[in-house]
Amino acid sequence: MKKILVTGGTGLVGNHLKDILPSAIYISSKDFDLTKIDEVYDMINTYNPNVVIHLAARVGGILDNVKYPVDYLEENILMNTNVLKVCHEHNVENVISILSTCIYPDVVETYPMKEKDMFDGPPTPSNFSYGLAKRTMAAHINSYIKQYNKKWCYLIPCNLYGEYDKYTEKSGQKEVKETKETNKVIETEKPGSKIPSDDTNTHMSAQDAFMKAWEETMKKE
Repeated sequence: MKKILVTGGTGLVGNHLKDILPSAIYISSKDFDLTKIDEVYDMINTYNPNVVIHLAARVGGILDNVKYPVDYLEENILMNTNVLKVCHEHNVENVISILSTCIYPDVVETYPMKEKDMFDGPPTPSNFSYGLAKRTMAAHINSYIKQYNKKWCYLIPCNLYGEYDKYTEKSGQKEVKETKETNKVIETEKPGSKIPSDDTNTHMSAQDAFMKAWEETMKKE
């Protein structure tokens, strides 16, 4: 039986993973500060996982990204580097990480964009630091795969929102908050509807993506 550890376990995606991976160990920032490598060593030594699903990140709305670009760049690069480095040193078999659509260039020649377009231009200015940190993690994982033949991978989801997200007008997520309230009204007015709200579709897609990644990773054993 694989022992699975999930960082960012109390966040948007982490909370929904509990539906499909109930036996996993879910870690939050209250348990360990992943920007400090000593705490990452403590986390891995404590739980000795076979698999790490790395979801933890400094996240926020557009206004917060614009106001604190250094924090978004440094905190995310520190977390990602520390987690990957310690997983490598402790021979963690599988690492599955999550990126963001913010990694893609702000402008490309043809649409829709594909994974091969990732490095064809800078990320959008409003999320530049966050997008660059996530893009760097893709390069970091690819490098571990190339140099050490790791059975690691990453997922690039669409924009995610819904239950367990942080809805604050201060951080620039007013529109998302209003969307959540609209979904509540729709669900109240149509309690018997078989049509799921947009956020349900999004989360089910994220769950399906993680299960697909998990199944493909297990095939490599």
